[in-house]
Amino acid sequence: MNDNSVDFVFSHAVLEHIRLAEFELIQTELYRVLKPSGTCSHTVDLRDHLGGQLNNLRFKHQIWESDLFASSGFYTNRIQLNRMMNIFESVGFEVQLVNVRRWDQLPTPRKKMAPEFALLPEDILNVSGFDILVKK
Repeated sequence: MNDNSVDFVFSHAVLEHIRLAEFELIQTELYRVLKPSGTCSHTVDLRDHLGGQLNNLRFKHQIWESDLFASSGFYTNRIQLNRMMNIFESVGFEVQLVNVRRWDQLPTPRKKMAPEFALLPEDILNVSGFDILVKK
């Protein structure tokens, strides 16, 4: 696809399924093909796709990112809202957070999460999903 050739990109519950190692590369490619006045609209679901909780945060990085888990059909990249926004900004996008959905309380106890997630602040972990616009 040519540089600066796309006006609008829409995704619904897609970005969370892009492999962690490929996420920034995909965003860089979206930025490249988007016209200077273009916009991407994304709805991101951070809940695990088996029980709608945070069970995907129970696994250590090396296990979750293995080919076995990534090809299982329920893989999510586990990129939290703040980190995803940082990635969008790092490739050049202007970010507008439209809506944030939160749990009243964490659906999966911290003691059952992998250490890399159990130590995250509550305001990061309790985001269950969000809607975001990224513009060139």
